[in-house]
Amino acid sequence: MRGSHLITILTLILLALTPLASADTSSWLLNYSYVKSIDIYAPAVSGSGGGVLTRITLTIAYPGEGRVFFSALPYTELDTQGAARVAAYVASVLANISFERYDYYVVVESSVPVIGGPSAGALMTVGFLSLLTNTSLTPGVTMTGMINPDATVGPVGGLKEKLDAAASAGFKVFLIPLGQRYYQYPVVQEEKYPWGIVRRIAYERVDLVEYGREINVTVVEVGSILDAYTYFTGSNITLKPATPAYSAASSIEAASISRVLGDLEGLVNETYSMTRSIDPYRRALLLGGLESVGNTLVKLESLRNSSPAYVFTSALEMYPSAVYYNLLSKLLAGSLSIGDVAGIVNTSLASIGGRLESLGSIVDPSSLVTASYVKALYYRAGYYYANALSSSDESSKLEYLAYALSFLKQAEIMLNTTSSTGSGFNTGLKATVSVVGLQALSSTVYSYINAIISEAGGDTSTLSEAADYYNLLNMQVTNDTAALLGFTINVIAGSVIAVHKVFDQGNLKSVVSSQAEVINALPGRAFKPPLVELLLESSIEAVNLGDYSSALNTYSKVASIYLTATLVLNTSCTYISQQSEVATPGSPVSTPTQQVQTGSSSSPATSTEGESTWRPGGGVKLYVILAFIAVTVISAIIALRLARAGRTTSKG
Repeated sequence: MRGSHLITILTLILLALTPLASADTSSWLLNYSYVKSIDIYAPAVSGSGGGVLTRITLTIAYPGEGRVFFSALPYTELDTQGAARVAAYVASVLANISFERYDYYVVVESSVPVIGGPSAGALMTVGFLSLLTNTSLTPGVTMTGMINPDATVGPVGGLKEKLDAAASAGFKVFLIPLGQRYYQYPVVQEEKYPWGIVRRIAYERVDLVEYGREINVTVVEVGSILDAYTYFTGSNITLKPATPAYSAASSIEAASISRVLGDLEGLVNETYSMTRSIDPYRRALLLGGLESVGNTLVKLESLRNSSPAYVFTSALEMYPSAVYYNLLSKLLAGSLSIGDVAGIVNTSLASIGGRLESLGSIVDPSSLVTASYVKALYYRAGYYYANALSSSDESSKLEYLAYALSFLKQAEIMLNTTSSTGSGFNTGLKATVSVVGLQALSSTVYSYINAIISEAGGDTSTLSEAADYYNLLNMQVTNDTAALLGFTINVIAGSVIAVHKVFDQGNLKSVVSSQAEVINALPGRAFKPPLVELLLESSIEAVNLGDYSSALNTYSKVASIYLTATLVLNTSCTYISQQSEVATPGSPVSTPTQQVQTGSSSSPATSTEGESTWRPGGGVKLYVILAFIAVTVISAIIALRLARAGRTTSKG
């Protein structure tokens, strides 16, 4: 019996020593030389439907590896955790600081259960941005809003309840998502009858700006994190003028536009010709769909001189429909079989694959972006080709093959356009890409947006393009860095487009305006490869034409390229802030102080100045030592009690 107690005592001592032993192996935990925190208060809706404030403690720690640690009490939804990860990444991009230089900690605490969701995402982004740029948050300001991967602020619910909670806590400025000034909120109506009471839920419309005035709170709509950051800090994030690191084409060549429009016209005319050999019923159905393609083509022809970039990008988007109707007409006319179509796709895959392979190792960042776009199209075509071969349904096979062939045509056009502009694929400069970083970023963004749309009951089919590239990334179909970069760019772009189409369909004009504002302030803006110039020019032309849906598509692609730019190269841009310096632990600023919203005062809206926790030489070790002592003492007490229990048992 004594032997067993001795073993127990030794085991407990070994357990007590475990933290000390792991101290050597877990150096990432012990060697933080810079740790800084801030408390923010996010308005939320409680489980009972009332407005409450949730305390969120944000921390950055250097040196890190881009990890985001999340804790919540009570437990919250997964999309809240996703919002925290996206907030940390977007803040690092806006601060022009490598995401992987820091670790990020988020601790959410509430006195009552709250309805989970992404509504604190924008506020967390502003908080992390203030930590990374070493700025103070203005007391009395708070906000609600979803953080989108393009740094725009998305719509949320419970606005009136959250405004009431902010006012009760003493906040004087309440920021809300752009376009949500007029809000419908639920009101319980009661009607009494002799046999009982009937309760109904009715919705009343409220002007939040006017309502805010009544309760002494200034309500302001913001479209992006840049707008919110200005209200919170009084500072503007702007770019220091910098010479672009790489030359960029000013516009698409007229010859390229002519080739694309000519190819599409040829497909449409051939399809019309084929319909003469099809029975009247099927011909009518086919002509109905083809008419829309023809009308769009006529419109683009009329705009080719005034809006060349818009015409070129819009023409590329027409290929899936044009190719599908062309192949369908040939199948119905009996001039092609499904096997023939599969053979055409297979030949095209081999041809484009050979051209891409001949490019060799691409290390110039400007060329890498264009090559990544082309290679992503190539692998997506292969993905659809494989789906076609495995499908047993003839109709599905045709759709898969049509998509595959259209993607290959798009890839071929981009290859030809790059060659004709003379930009080519330069191999003179080196770009470093973090493959793990690409996968982590794709997973974070896609999972977050998918969760938001699903939980809101939105149309998840809007994520189909992002889902294709996300699947390709997870299937590890290639270890080609350029292709992986292309997958990531398209996952982010597709996710951004989807979230705006689901939640902002009636407000796209404001959305693209906010996107343009953010893009002009991003650190990668001085980096302008030809593809980015084309997409930017197309976006501006689309806005001028009032085609905000197309502008959303192209602006979102530009934003995603710049968001991934930090994983590809270090840009030459630095920020100028009117009242701040960028926090760089390698050469730390003078001991910083931070105005934060704290819970120690009578109201969360009342801020006090407190020291940031900057600890040279790995101050976190102190906590490990204290933890070790505590565990040792507790283990000793337990061991003594077990020993006494053993002696009592032996006497019995």
